[in-house]
Amino acid sequence: RRELVDEYDQLMGSMEATRSRPLWEREQSVVDRRIMEWKDSPMQSIRYFPLILLMPALDKVHINSELAIMRRDALLAAIALELHHRRHGTWPATLDELVPELLPAVPPDRFDGQPLRYALINGAPVLYSVGTDQDDDGGRPPLTSLTRRPDHAAAQRWLPAAELAQKRAEDTISDGDWILWP
Repeated sequence: RRELVDEYDQLMGSMEATRSRPLWEREQSVVDRRIMEWKDSPMQSIRYFPLILLMPALDKVHINSELAIMRRDALLAAIALELHHRRHGTWPATLDELVPELLPAVPPDRFDGQPLRYALINGAPVLYSVGTDQDDDGGRPPLTSLTRRPDHAAAQRWLPAAELAQKRAEDTISDGDWILWP
């Protein structure tokens, strides 16, 4: 149907515009809002069923690519940290000490746009992101509610600002950082 193709083209254009912005500047996408409108209407949910299924997956590609870039950047920073340690016998006090000799720049945290966090905890280096809750917990990972063991996956999910605010209000967001290395 021509109408379905036109909607697809519009949504793809919106997704392209969204992809040009870094993840930390991303707001709720037009795609998310449009799909919610369609889901709220029984008639629209039938009419646009193929797009309701397809578009969220396509929209998540950008998010997953940003998180993959952060993993890559963290790996490069971890290698630089290890090289510094081997050369000097100590861990650097800050990631800035690695620039420009071992890193061209301190990579950004894709969750908030600030530099990746680094701390020496009990003499051991920890490279981390603020993660899902977007607040710095000093390199402490979120804990599972039952076993109180680190739940690293809980800190690796990016949420749009509106969903993050809702989860904070409901107190259902895991508190802790995404530990990238070690």
